[in-house]
Amino acid sequence: MKERKYSGHWWIDGEKDNTISGELFTYEGSMPELQLNGAFRPNERSQSTISTNKIHGRAGNDLITLSNCQRNKISNQTDTFGTSIESEWVAQYCTIGHPYYNQNIALDELYVEFEGVGDWIRFDGLDMDMDIQNPPIWSSGDKATIEYTQPDSVDAWIDGEKISVSLSMDSNHERGEQATIKLKNRFKISPNRPRVPLSDYFPTISKLQNFVSFGASGSVAKKEIGGKIQGDDVEILIPENAETDIESHPHRMLFTLPDIESNFAKVLSNWDRITTEYQEIIDLYSAASYNPGMYPRNELQNYVHSLESYHRQKWGNEYMHPWTFSYFLKDIKDILKGNPSNVYSGASHPLREMYNVPDSMVQSLSYGALKYSNEYSLRKRLSEIVDAHRSTLKGLPFSIVDKVGLATDTRNYFAHYTEELRKKAVTSGPELQKLVWGVKQLIEVCLLDELGMPEDYIKSRLESKYQNKFVNPV
Repeated sequence: MKERKYSGHWWIDGEKDNTISGELFTYEGSMPELQLNGAFRPNERSQSTISTNKIHGRAGNDLITLSNCQRNKISNQTDTFGTSIESEWVAQYCTIGHPYYNQNIALDELYVEFEGVGDWIRFDGLDMDMDIQNPPIWSSGDKATIEYTQPDSVDAWIDGEKISVSLSMDSNHERGEQATIKLKNRFKISPNRPRVPLSDYFPTISKLQNFVSFGASGSVAKKEIGGKIQGDDVEILIPENAETDIESHPHRMLFTLPDIESNFAKVLSNWDRITTEYQEIIDLYSAASYNPGMYPRNELQNYVHSLESYHRQKWGNEYMHPWTFSYFLKDIKDILKGNPSNVYSGASHPLREMYNVPDSMVQSLSYGALKYSNEYSLRKRLSEIVDAHRSTLKGLPFSIVDKVGLATDTRNYFAHYTEELRKKAVTSGPELQKLVWGVKQLIEVCLLDELGMPEDYIKSRLESKYQNKFVNPV
């Protein structure tokens, strides 16, 4: 959100008779702040905090609406001219360009521009033609021509919304000084009905931001948000705390728009499904991947937790059916705490055969873990995920194919810090970082597969992304 200042007159929605002068300030990463030369609603001046849904303002030709507003300061100021009241409000966001008087904030369509994603989108509509040598030595009559051609947009329909990626151009010519051409890569969201509340767009914006971040292998910040309502152009100022920090070269990204352009609708539809079914996985992956200050041990725990959640939802969570296990658990408790004859009375087969108990479950069973012994172990979960993608993972830099046991022991050590686990774990140094990359790579394989990417593409992209990574010896 750009740093700006708007001086004008302001009033609470529906209370235009009480108009107060003041200034609106917007700052990078902060909520819009309105400083008033007075206070709304005199009978509420004694309250330290009050809130209101909307505050409107006019600053020159700009029509401004602040939404979800809260007064966080009110004070009396005394000078040689007497005593005056000043108050300060903050808002969740503000809109500029349409008079939302006595109506909800809504748009017919919305666009969002993400910062620094030109190398991910890779649209190019400019072509420059010069009739002189390079470097240029200009002579009288020499010409340079810059031509702009509007590229076709890339479109998809998702849940009643048309999602388009397009390029727009802004030009400016300052006589005798300079001419500038600015290209903007935008995602446009066009619902199949008019006047959609702004809050209904937010989940789609978040999904697109996560989508581009995952593809570009780094965090992506919202640079500009706007839209249209009844023919009016509307600018939306929302605080953005994220910063853009993506891979510097497209070949080290997991995918770019040209890679998926022919299947954009399918890939984006799959992402929509993934964010519904596996939101926790994406949140855990993002929290670790886009936080350069996170310790490797914390990264590892996030990534492993993400894989546990993925396995639980995709493969299941239990060795035995819960109903069967409840009876099995009762019998086990009778054996451990009661009279075994209560279990074996009239039975002609061993307990293991009666319930067809897997060997791996018998090995992991202990008295202290009885309650949770029906849940798959971490080792089993990681093994099954690796087995499902073994051909893709095999041969990749930092591959976890032969390190499931090490990843399990290391994660368990960081969870419990026992001496026994420490002897089997990698606790620091280059080997821990390599293990972190291997586990992260496994999540990326899973998510790229869920997006419908071919195996050879996944393998090629991950080779490019990880082949030049290295850790300095400690």
